[in-house]
Amino acid sequence: MDDPHLQGPEHELELAPHVPPMAEVATLDRLIASAKTLAHAARSPATKRAYQSDLLLFRDWCAVHGLTAVPATPQTVALYAAALLEQGRAVATIRRRMIAIGVAHKQQQLPVPTEHEMVRDVLKGIRRTAGVEQVKKEPLRGEDLKVMLAAMPATLRGLRDRAILLLGYTAALRRSELASLRIEWIKSVTGGLEILLPTSKTDQDGAGTRIVVEMGQDAETCPVRALKLYTEAAKIKSGAIFRGIDRYGSISPYTLTGRSIALIVQQHVSDTLQRDASQYGAHSLRAGFATVLDEQGVGLTQIMQRGRWKSERVARGYIRSDAWRTVIGEKLGL
Repeated sequence: MDDPHLQGPEHELELAPHVPPMAEVATLDRLIASAKTLAHAARSPATKRAYQSDLLLFRDWCAVHGLTAVPATPQTVALYAAALLEQGRAVATIRRRMIAIGVAHKQQQLPVPTEHEMVRDVLKGIRRTAGVEQVKKEPLRGEDLKVMLAAMPATLRGLRDRAILLLGYTAALRRSELASLRIEWIKSVTGGLEILLPTSKTDQDGAGTRIVVEMGQDAETCPVRALKLYTEAAKIKSGAIFRGIDRYGSISPYTLTGRSIALIVQQHVSDTLQRDASQYGAHSLRAGFATVLDEQGVGLTQIMQRGRWKSERVARGYIRSDAWRTVIGEKLGL
């Protein structure tokens, strides 16, 4: 017998599909748009550019070999990884290329070939064969910088490069941080400058990091003075600080890239120090910062704090001093 409680218009109304009010629909649309914006901001601009470049290189390689880049099969990705190793690419570079390929597939909700066991095994083999140690750049010490700075002309380009070298060295700035530096992030404080880095390599969540740049003991090597002279000469009152300069010595509206910063360092190393530029780069400034402080007896904890390293292993990798060669047997009682 039918239950009378399940009959009648009330039951029909109860089972009718719920139609959300227009206000709720508008709210959901706004939340969807907000979620997309937040997802887009999950990675830093530098990371996005690197992934886009890596994916373009993968597409080009696939086109040459008649293969499909997206969606790619695990076999295609495994072959590409092996090809990169044959080209002499660093393990870190191969790993980043794989990440870029995986991200591209995830964004399109496609099967991720880089997660396949075949690709994982190839990458393990690459790590075991090639090792995981990255090529380390030679450090630039204070005496090196003094020689380079003394040779720089008092032109706009010379003033810009002087500020790049001194800020990169004294604040242990990464090349991406130097390239993205904006005038609005800098303010004068007692004894120097304070720089706000909204995001950085070790601060992907955007909590922000404040760095104090102290006045130099010598006016010719003072990073605060160097930055002031350059920004005043370039008439930079807003936006990016380090920009391109054309052949006529005029400032460009376009920001320097991290690669441009590295090339500037290498150019001065080659021209002034007469050394093999391939052994140097923008990382030479951070390596010099860590190495010199270590040689001066500054503890690793303070070096990590000032250089914003979160890992002792990574921080030690930047220290190129020979302090470890010192005979300590006597101090150990042996």
